[in-house]
Amino acid sequence: MEIPPTLITDDVEEARAFTAAQARGVVYKSLRGAPASGGSIYTIPVTADDITDDVAHTAHQFQARVPKRADVRVTQVGARLFAVRIDSTSAAAANDFRADYDNLTYTAIDTATDTADSLRALTASFGLVFAAHDFVIDADTGRWVYLETNANGQWAWLSCVADEIASALADELNGDNQQ
Repeated sequence: MEIPPTLITDDVEEARAFTAAQARGVVYKSLRGAPASGGSIYTIPVTADDITDDVAHTAHQFQARVPKRADVRVTQVGARLFAVRIDSTSAAAANDFRADYDNLTYTAIDTATDTADSLRALTASFGLVFAAHDFVIDADTGRWVYLETNANGQWAWLSCVADEIASALADELNGDNQQ
């Protein structure tokens, strides 16, 4: 799988150097869930000048920006994969689709064999039965670029495959994990 350069660090100078070295820019991604005050921490673009000494207080994730045509969420239950293309023309969703759910469209799509094989190998290496894998479709190349795997990723909002995922989870829990 194609993976953008990614850095997890609490070193301010390392973060600034990484950010300055990425030709297409960098996004900052929170390593934790929602803040205690509620709301969400969305993926945002950053420059080396945006990185303050506060980075030294805890680990932060920086990832080379991939201009996207669309997002893809692949929900995996056992060996079964449910891929959904997520499209939006919303400026709010340009960096993180979660910022504007009201302006998203979902289309069930197939996962290429080599990507499917890689995802199954990845989850097997971690001993996971369930995972939600996030990709973007590179606007320049049309290729899927792997961003991350969530061991507890959400899926019920993916209405075009939600019933199939629920059935696959029930099958898995019942020990009937046939594809």
